[in-house]
Amino acid sequence: MRNVKHILVIICSVLLFVSCLRETNETKHYTTYFKEAEKLLHSNKFGLAALYVDSIRNYSRCDTPDVVEAFADYLQSWVSVYELDEKNSLIYSKKAFNELQKFGDTFGAELGGLASILAYNNILTNPDSSIYYSDICLDYTAGNTKRIVETHLYKAEAYRNSSRFDECLLELQKIQTITDTLLVDDTDDAVSWMLYSLTECADLSCFVGDYRRCNNYLANAAKWFDMTNNVDDHLLYLECRARAHFVQSHYSLAYNYANRLENMAIANGEDKYRVNALTIEGLTHSRNNEINEALKCKNEIDSIISRNPKVLHSVRKEKILLDGEIAAYRGDLGESYKLLFDSVQLDGRSSEYDLLMKSRQVYYLVQGDYKALYQLEKQRKTYVDSVQTNVIFKNEQHQTRQARDISELLRNKLMAQSKVLSAQSSTLLLERVVFAAVVLIIASIVLIAIRRNVKNRTRNMVREKKKLEADIADKIKALEQQKEMFRRTNQRISESISYAERIQHSIMPLPEALNEYDIEGSFIFNSPLDVVSGDFYWFTQKGKNLLVACADCTGHGVPGAFMSMIASTTINEVVTKSNDDVTPAEILEIIDERIVENLAHNTSESGAAKDGLDIALISINLETLELITSAARRPIIITKDQEIISIPGTKRSIGDVERLIRKRSFTNERIQLHRGDNIYMFSDGYSDQFGGPEGDKLKTSKVKRFLRAIHDDDIDEQSLTIQELFTQWKGDYPQIDDVLFIGIKL
Repeated sequence: MRNVKHILVIICSVLLFVSCLRETNETKHYTTYFKEAEKLLHSNKFGLAALYVDSIRNYSRCDTPDVVEAFADYLQSWVSVYELDEKNSLIYSKKAFNELQKFGDTFGAELGGLASILAYNNILTNPDSSIYYSDICLDYTAGNTKRIVETHLYKAEAYRNSSRFDECLLELQKIQTITDTLLVDDTDDAVSWMLYSLTECADLSCFVGDYRRCNNYLANAAKWFDMTNNVDDHLLYLECRARAHFVQSHYSLAYNYANRLENMAIANGEDKYRVNALTIEGLTHSRNNEINEALKCKNEIDSIISRNPKVLHSVRKEKILLDGEIAAYRGDLGESYKLLFDSVQLDGRSSEYDLLMKSRQVYYLVQGDYKALYQLEKQRKTYVDSVQTNVIFKNEQHQTRQARDISELLRNKLMAQSKVLSAQSSTLLLERVVFAAVVLIIASIVLIAIRRNVKNRTRNMVREKKKLEADIADKIKALEQQKEMFRRTNQRISESISYAERIQHSIMPLPEALNEYDIEGSFIFNSPLDVVSGDFYWFTQKGKNLLVACADCTGHGVPGAFMSMIASTTINEVVTKSNDDVTPAEILEIIDERIVENLAHNTSESGAAKDGLDIALISINLETLELITSAARRPIIITKDQEIISIPGTKRSIGDVERLIRKRSFTNERIQLHRGDNIYMFSDGYSDQFGGPEGDKLKTSKVKRFLRAIHDDDIDEQSLTIQELFTQWKGDYPQIDDVLFIGIKL
């Protein structure tokens, strides 16, 4: 019997050991499978990673089956995210989140990841829920900068979708603060993340109408564009860039970026991005009255959607605007009205409102209802101005809050210093008391004197402390008053300058109107240094002659703008009262006399005129193509066949009162031109711009060499090239003057 008992004990011990060993192996397999699955997810092997989910569930017989099931659901939610299965991603991530929440902060990293999934998947369907999970994610992601910025992006988009634009802008400001102070290592993941986050911030800023912040984000993102090979980030950046330029009516640049986006989308088989690129291209053609080209874009979009119906859910609202404008141009006003007035529902977006109003203007323009067109433009400008004013005010509020935070920081530092002084005072008193106790045997008189001295010093320190606190409080109050005064003054100045800008634009003709004359094409590149400009262009037809002027008035900003309005009004008056065969030199002489007469009182102590202008003026006979030029200190460049001709102009400005200079008469230069020849005029702000590798001026000689190389190109391509040359040459250097460049192709 004893032997049987011994054998049974041995057998039970072996079984117990095997059971324990099996449980240990199960735990080992569960953790190993989870780590292997994560590696496969990072390697984009989603199918293989999904196989590990069932393997993990088979090992749920360990001590904590709830944890194993939670990790299996956690892994399944990430597999669904990578496979773009939004429905299952929400189901499994919410289930795993609820299961892991039972264990408190033990699985903080996993809870943060699940909250990130839930925040992302609820952005469109349930913005409030997305904001809730974003806050939870931020609680569990301390130190993970990438996830922190992504979570702020999710919150910003959720606020945007619920029309809470103030909170949206606040999240963008938090992201800007993080990215401005962050040092990112030069790895592919970090660079790709920076490009993605900056592009998303730009898109959200454009969404709420903060175009200045949008352009700043895009300029920062451009620095990271060439540093990564991530195609998705490149496509997102190009789409955002094209849309931002289109919203701000920079149609040439918008078409350029949209075309680049289309080519990249074709190369990578991305129909979604190709449709959005074609939409922007079609709208730019429509705004330029190129209806046939716009129709080609629309037909190509419809072809892609019929071939790949899944693309339809990602097509942006601008597609409706394109269809509406094309319908209007084709005379189908009923269909156009249905698309532009009935089908489009605005959700508070500043950019969408502006685009919709411009599309509706096309409808009224084709219909010939100019009264409605005027009212619509007035309504659009009022709304856009109010949005921009609100954005500027919000930015100033943010700066005020920063100033208040700095004041609070200074107050806290003062309180800390006061505590240190109090501690030092107590220590000093204790030392004196101990010293007095030792010296008490020698002389009690010395002890009394020392105690009195300590009390006096303590009293003085307290008095100085109170005085210092009062001075700091007064200075903080004065600083806040000055800040409020500065804000109000800045607001009044900004409103006045914006109004002056609208007045100046209303005086000058539309650049597109120059193409209405009998010429092949033209462009006008106008880039003021400030909101208003001292440079201005002017053109009109006098009999058979087309008169075009490129003028640069003294100064820039508001003083230059006043001078430009005086000069342009004078030119209009002189040309209107002159005969049809008046020459440019005669016009300049009369203008000079009028300017000198009107501004005779505005001279310096030396007798030299303070105000005036440099100007290039041409007259083109639209029948014979004979060109007559006259200029005041501005060159006129002509490309005739393969020859380049430079006419320097008279070395005398309009408004000069010095006798020696006024003896130089304005002269006419006559040249017979032919179809295809080019005429160029520009202000000195273009040629005097500092930049390049050495920080030198661009100079007129470089401009002439450049024009020799591009004069055979299409006039629209020349316009883009002229702008890109200036931007690339300027680089990081500040613009020093107003810039105006006019090109005409006969």
